[in-house]
Amino acid sequence: MTLRDLLESRIKLTRYRPIDLAKVLNKSRQSVSLTLHRDLNSVTVRTLREYLEATGVRVDFTKLIRDQ
Repeated sequence: MTLRDLLESRIKLTRYRPIDLAKVLNKSRQSVSLTLHRDLNSVTVRTLREYLEATGVRVDFTKLIRDQ
C-alpha cells in the first residue's frame, strides 16, 4: 500500500493535489509526488504524521501503538 492509497479517500474528499500538499508542507511538488507514491513500509512516522495533518487528520501514534 502506498501513502497515496492510505490518503486517497481524504484526498478525493477535499481534492488535494500534490501542489496543494506541497504548499501546506512547505516542500517541492516533486518531493510530495514521490512521497505519495512510496510504499508505507518506507515512510517514516514523522512523514506520515506530516501528510495526515496536512489533509486534516490528527493521529496520536503513541495511543495507537499502546492500543495494539
